[in-house]
Amino acid sequence: MKKGFTLVELMVVIAIIGILAAVAVVSLNSIRAKGRDTKRLSDIGQIRKAMETVNNEKGGYNQACVGKTLPINLYTCTGSGLEEFIKVANIKDPANVATRCVAACTTKPCDYAVVSYSATDYRIYFYLEKGAQGYAQGCHYLYNGGIQ
Repeated sequence: MKKGFTLVELMVVIAIIGILAAVAVVSLNSIRAKGRDTKRLSDIGQIRKAMETVNNEKGGYNQACVGKTLPINLYTCTGSGLEEFIKVANIKDPANVATRCVAACTTKPCDYAVVSYSATDYRIYFYLEKGAQGYAQGCHYLYNGGIQ
């Protein structure tokens, strides 16, 4: 009597391993998206603190990106009042995308964008892939009243 596995048994084991691998990849991608959302909200928290500091120290939110034509990617707001309080060149969407978020927003990640600002208000758009910390998936904006 020969010992060993039949071809059918080996194929069943390979199929099971393939299914488990597919499930693991899907779960990993979801976990990565949630991690990027958490990073986005952390960045937005830092930006909010910096914008409030600009308002208090410089006399208005409009001092954050002086001389820039809106809308602009936040990281291009260099040489401005905002950069005194946060390193804007390092504040980019963690998905490393080139598309700028705009008022209509998109259905996929986009880079943080300053869409409007005045002495009393501002709007910085961002996108959450899966949603995090009570915020739903989709386009959101930071303004002087919080996150919308």
